[in-house]
Amino acid sequence: MPVFGHLGKLPIRIWDESRIAINAYEMCHDGDFIVTHFNGEPDMWNTKPPLLLWIQVFFMKTIGINEIAIRLPSAFAALFTCIVLLLLSCKYLKNPWFGLIAAFVLITSNGYINYHASRTGDYDSLLTLFTTLSGLLFFAYCEKRDKNHLYLFFLFTALAVLTKSIAGLLFLPAIFIYSILSRQFIPLLKNRHFYFGLISFLILVVGYYTLRELNNAGFLAAVEKNELGGRYLEVNEGHKSGFWYYYKNFIDHQLSYWYFLVPFGVLSGLLNKNEKIKRLVLFTSLMVVTYFFVISAAQTKLQWYDVPLYHQK
Repeated sequence: MPVFGHLGKLPIRIWDESRIAINAYEMCHDGDFIVTHFNGEPDMWNTKPPLLLWIQVFFMKTIGINEIAIRLPSAFAALFTCIVLLLLSCKYLKNPWFGLIAAFVLITSNGYINYHASRTGDYDSLLTLFTTLSGLLFFAYCEKRDKNHLYLFFLFTALAVLTKSIAGLLFLPAIFIYSILSRQFIPLLKNRHFYFGLISFLILVVGYYTLRELNNAGFLAAVEKNELGGRYLEVNEGHKSGFWYYYKNFIDHQLSYWYFLVPFGVLSGLLNKNEKIKRLVLFTSLMVVTYFFVISAAQTKLQWYDVPLYHQK
């Protein structure tokens, strides 16, 4: 019910959801799956890759053009994120209760069950699913040294980038730090599968951006302005707040029911006698802290930029 209940009741929300809905609607009609359009022209304001739009177009053609078709990708992404947490708990910790509790906390957090997250046609729920999968697959690789986990890590990282551009890479600092702490950094550099996976990632990501630029000259310059230095180093569209904006938001609204349990969960995990739990808590804590500082240091701040944090908590 928190994810799917009355999903189509509210009309399409103004700003991002409405812009994305028009992008998907025009893609559905013009058949151009590389260059997104707005009012019949290439969209140089919303420069995100089109993975979310492709899924929305699929639902438009399946169930019709309506609010539910626009929002189902986000809702299913939330469902699959909860399933991933449950599978992790069952397979790795051998106890389903951790996963069930984690999913319950996730779907009762305002920041996750809200507009611009799991119940609207925005990028962030799908982004959260892919960053969850990529992070946990890297953790699984460090645990088992299975090359398949490494390849899947690169695949889901690529899908995260193809969902919301540079936002799909913001957990990489934590992954880099954990690779050092787990003594996997040097072995990774010596592992040919790491380079094969990296090449696969570059083929998917660089391939799309190159193809878009070839079909829409000036696209890469627009990406740099909208998503890279222009948004991170400068205030975009008046969205300016202090460094502790996201922390205050957690307490006041986004994680208001659960924030006081976070430090107890971290401490109990790091001090746990079960080494598996200890390593998992260390990894997820690194993911939370580094991502938090990355988005807090940005000049442009919006309340939904913290959505990928919730699955780590």
